[in-house]
Amino acid sequence: IPGENGYLVEPGDVNCLAQRLIQLLDDPAKCRAFGEQGSRLVRENYNWEAVGRRMKEQITATLQLAPRLLA
Repeated sequence: IPGENGYLVEPGDVNCLAQRLIQLLDDPAKCRAFGEQGSRLVRENYNWEAVGRRMKEQITATLQLAPRLLA
């Protein structure tokens, strides 16, 4: 999430990347906050329960479409 757990930089935009890296090097507290937020995001969204739930939703949706695709 831009500004909450990191920064987004357009591919090839070396100047923007350099500016963001300088900002992070100048602000250890921001680095720490980004790391904590990123870690929380991963723990909440990429655990077995959360991934399994999303997989089940996708499989169920696909199976509901299957009869229409075969008709």
